[in-house]
Amino acid sequence: MLKYYKIKLVIKTVSPIAIIENNDTEPGGNIVTRIKKTAAVNQDGSDVKIDYIPYLPANGIRGLLRRLATKKLVDAVKENDKIEELKDTDLHAMLSGSGASKSGLKFKEIEETREKNPILSLFGTGILIAGKLKVADAIPEDKKNAKNLVRRQTFVKVDDILMGTKFSQLYTKKQIEDWEKSVEENSEARKKDRDAKKLAKETTESFNEDAKTKKSSIQHFAQREYIVSGATFNGGFFLEKVSKLELGMFLHALEGFIESGRLGSSQNIGFGVIDIRIEDANKSTSLTMQRSSDNSYIFNAELSVKLKNEFEEAYMAYSEFLKKATKENIELISKF
Repeated sequence: MLKYYKIKLVIKTVSPIAIIENNDTEPGGNIVTRIKKTAAVNQDGSDVKIDYIPYLPANGIRGLLRRLATKKLVDAVKENDKIEELKDTDLHAMLSGSGASKSGLKFKEIEETREKNPILSLFGTGILIAGKLKVADAIPEDKKNAKNLVRRQTFVKVDDILMGTKFSQLYTKKQIEDWEKSVEENSEARKKDRDAKKLAKETTESFNEDAKTKKSSIQHFAQREYIVSGATFNGGFFLEKVSKLELGMFLHALEGFIESGRLGSSQNIGFGVIDIRIEDANKSTSLTMQRSSDNSYIFNAELSVKLKNEFEEAYMAYSEFLKKATKENIELISKF
């Protein structure tokens, strides 16, 4: 029997986290790497305004779970079949839903694929197979003050500042602050020059080009936005008409997410460490998964996975599936 499931997701940032949107150049030349933001309505009585607040995109969470699920199945197949390589088309189809070579499948082919590969069935692949999983964006718990969750970090190309000196590999906070100040002062002075030149043109007065402020090179100076630690985001999942095997595969992927405890970019410098809580939205105690980081050392965490009833049955069913999985469960799209 195919069933529906609603699952709650709560994410808390343990370290700063950055979900990158694009690079932007502000007036004055300051280069900023922006994080993703979404529009949110803030209403205070009759006063309504739109704020752009940080969020954790559903697409990123979904993609991570898909990659975790794919890796687990591929590892199992390689172990069971004692093989090293699988077809790229099928791997791409599982990882991202791409790689299909034709525009449609017959109903029988779709059902065969769903039965043999829960990843393709639940997440879908292109226009060939419709996915059964819906993922919500994770939105700040405190929407009203969400703008305050965004901060900036300064990055500098040290060689550009101290090139040729014995301190070429070193810099201090004061040096960075002094340089930032000089860049700001230079930008402001150049703005005044432009305003003075415009005024002179309008009043037919002369403007001394030689007295213009020279542009200060700021190619070495950039800033990046990030979300502060300690912020809580609420999201969730909706599984539509899923089989026991599909549910089990999804629970294994969630378990991998709990074990990983990472999201976003710059993880090599400690960004993206998160605490996670997952539970059945129907307020049953049959599904609870949790990751809680150690306050003394964020890379240690206490993990808890508690499954009962149909969730436990589904998890165990997929565990048995993994033990018997072969390349016949993966090499599906490429054969059609």
